[in-house]
This record gives sequence, structure tokens and C-alpha cells, in this order.
Amino acid sequence: MDVETIAVNVSVGVLTGVITGITAGYFGLRSALTQFRTQRAFDRRLEWHERTNRAIDDFRRIHERIVLGFGHNRFDVVQEAVTAFDIPMREFTRSIGEGLLYADRATYLELKKMHAKIIDVTNDTHCLCEMQDIPGVRQMFSSLVKVLDETAFVLAKPVRKHLSLDKIKLADFEKGRASNHQQSPA
Repeated sequence: MDVETIAVNVSVGVLTGVITGITAGYFGLRSALTQFRTQRAFDRRLEWHERTNRAIDDFRRIHERIVLGFGHNRFDVVQEAVTAFDIPMREFTRSIGEGLLYADRATYLELKKMHAKIIDVTNDTHCLCEMQDIPGVRQMFSSLVKVLDETAFVLAKPVRKHLSLDKIKLADFEKGRASNHQQSPA
């Protein structure tokens, strides 16, 4: 073997190693960046689901307080709950807007349906209050609590699936809540 052949073989080996290293590095980096973006998108979506779930839960609690207040003729409790209504409503409305970015279609439509129901109940409640139909108002808010529960359940399903958690039924979700409507307001 002459020096030229050895030099060519060494050069080809080094060049092949460099090209292989660069190619592997490129595809490895590209894969890592894709995985990073996917994880970041999931984290944002999960954060949105958590915020929305908290807003729905806060909203549901206020509605339960209204139901309990009317049920026990505690209009001071009703007034206190109505006064606290604005912040959770604003958070819930913001979550619906952000749903365009983070929610799947079924969840987004469920949130829009819930928002329409809230507006209908608010309008109907004004009419019922003017007629002094307290049982009607209580029933209206009770139905809204049930819809809020169903919305929270629909919102939880895709997150539970992605996190590989076991499936949950609406009946499981509602356990322990039915007794809440019978309690006396504090």
C-alpha cells in the first residue's frame, strides 16, 4: 500500500464519520425540537383545562349557594353569591375564548352550549324574580348546576385519556354532589 491509498482511505473514513455524525445530529435535534414543541403544546392545553375546570367549579359553587339560599329562604346568602358572580363568570368567558386555541371540537361546543344556557338562565331569572317565583328561580339554578357538572365532566375526559387515567362515568363524577344540594348554607 502506498501513502496515497492510505490517505484516501483515512480521508473517506473521516469524511464518512463526519457526514454520519452531522446527519444523525441533525435528525436527533429535529426530533428533540418536535418533541419539545409537542410537550409544550400539551402543557399549555393542560393548563387551560385546569383553569377552565377551576372556573367551572367556582361558578358551580356560587350557583349551589344560590340554590341553597333560595331553598332555605336565606336571601342574604343569595345576595352574597350573586355579588361574587362576576369574577367566575369573567374567568369562564375567558376560558371559552381560549377554547378556540386549546379545546377539541366537542369540548368547545359544550362550553359554548354552557355559556348560552347561563345567558338564558340569567334572562329567565330576572323574569321569575319580578314575578317572585322563588321555586322557579331555585329550579332554574339547580338545572344550571347540573349542566355545569356535565360540562366539567366533558372537559375532564380528554385530559384523563391523554394522561392514561382510567375512564370515569358521569355517575362517578356526580357521587357526593347530590347531598350538597340538601345542606344548609353557612
